[in-house]
Amino acid sequence: MTISADCQREIGLMLRETAANAVKHGGAREIAVECLVESGRLLLTIFEDGSGFNSAMIAEDGETILHLPLSLSERVKKLDGDLEIVALNSGSRTRISLPMERLS
Repeated sequence: MTISADCQREIGLMLRETAANAVKHGGAREIAVECLVESGRLLLTIFEDGSGFNSAMIAEDGETILHLPLSLSERVKKLDGDLEIVALNSGSRTRISLPMERLS
């Protein structure tokens, strides 16, 4: 299955925003991206080694970081996806899950 040019652009912007936030707000020096297709979903996992954040900054719905731009959660929601952001001991992990049928 191929991903449409518009969806490729949206995915690129999601990755760009995640990386920019990690560097700007967390001082990340290393960022790793994992991309796979599993069970009909495109799974993007972004790890970064910045200063992280307090998990209390995330609303109960798990989608909105209260002190960061909302455009990432809006982009994910626009493609009927799920967003999870977790603070780690060092840095954070962002998982974006998008249904493949929505990306063609």
